[in-house]
Amino acid sequence: MPAPSLIIGIAGGSGSGKSWFAQKLRDAFPTESTLIEQDWYYRDLSSLAPEKANAFNFDHPESIEFSLLLEQLKTLRNGNSVCAPGYRYVNHQRIENAHPLDPASLIIVEGLFTLHHAELREVFDRKLFIDADPQVRFDRRLLRDAQHRGYTSSQITQSWHEQATPMFDQFVAPSANHADIVWNPLRNKAFENVFFADLRSHLANHGNPIQ
Repeated sequence: MPAPSLIIGIAGGSGSGKSWFAQKLRDAFPTESTLIEQDWYYRDLSSLAPEKANAFNFDHPESIEFSLLLEQLKTLRNGNSVCAPGYRYVNHQRIENAHPLDPASLIIVEGLFTLHHAELREVFDRKLFIDADPQVRFDRRLLRDAQHRGYTSSQITQSWHEQATPMFDQFVAPSANHADIVWNPLRNKAFENVFFADLRSHLANHGNPIQ
């Protein structure tokens, strides 16, 4: 039987650099890795009135359909392909079968609550929490949500203070206790090379399990 995939969970606050680092991993191991983004699994709210959908708290764990994420992650781990959903933020609509994914030697999962959700956490072989100063995270979120999600500056600022910050304090920050390592990229630049070297060593020692 082929060796199982190595599954990496990356968590951290909004704007901490989760997506950035997950993509760096994907780019460093282009033929050996598959990337899953937790945000693809937001619940479909397109049937709600716009004012009600816009008021929904996307920084709360209940905004994510973890059962589907976990099911598809286990399917990949077992060597089978899946079609992950996507999300259209303008009208809060889930896009079915948006991301065809193949099993791989390295499976990378990134998102706010990847280390908060107990069942999901149990699947990970490496658990990383990315730390960043609150002002840095806010500035990044302001830029991202304006450019890629169509939100206004006032919407982003209000959401940050009323939803993102309290949800971070309640759910995200405590999940760092489950991490193998808590890393601030601006303060520890050496960790990245060490982590990549560990993954290369794992692949060299275990071969490429997925053919």
